[in-house]
Amino acid sequence: MHEASCSETGKKHGICQRCNQTITEEIPKIAHTEGDWNIVVDATINSDGTVTPGEKALICSVCGSEIKREQYSVEVTLSQQNALKQTRDYLTWLHPSYAYLIDWLETYDGYTHEDAVFAADYCGADWNEQAILCAKDRMSMSGASRDGLAEELRYMQFDNAQIEQALAAVGY
Repeated sequence: MHEASCSETGKKHGICQRCNQTITEEIPKIAHTEGDWNIVVDATINSDGTVTPGEKALICSVCGSEIKREQYSVEVTLSQQNALKQTRDYLTWLHPSYAYLIDWLETYDGYTHEDAVFAADYCGADWNEQAILCAKDRMSMSGASRDGLAEELRYMQFDNAQIEQALAAVGY
């Protein structure tokens, strides 16, 4: 006898009592055993706060086969949407670093740390480009020595690599 599973049919054998012949009978596959859901395609949170659904698959815990697939989404709260809106505005004139943006949203706008991090994570900013734009703005407003500009960028919480890239972009 060979037991059926969710991936293979089984077989059972017996002997006919009238003719003494061996009889083999196929046992149908059994149903898959639902296991965990695996993310196949991540849901995407867009910089405007909308969500593009992702896909998840239910996997058989016995054979690993995909049982079914369906879309899933994530919820973006009103506070997260508003933090994203303000972040898009700040990216156009403040040119903050990732860390400075989070601090700014918490300190001046009253967002929770979680909402501020959410906005920084999903705003779509190129943080290297923000450092360059920040340096260019500072230079166009008041000019600065290399050390003075580097100190301003450090104050804005850009990392050393971003600072060096920004300094090079303005000619230092």
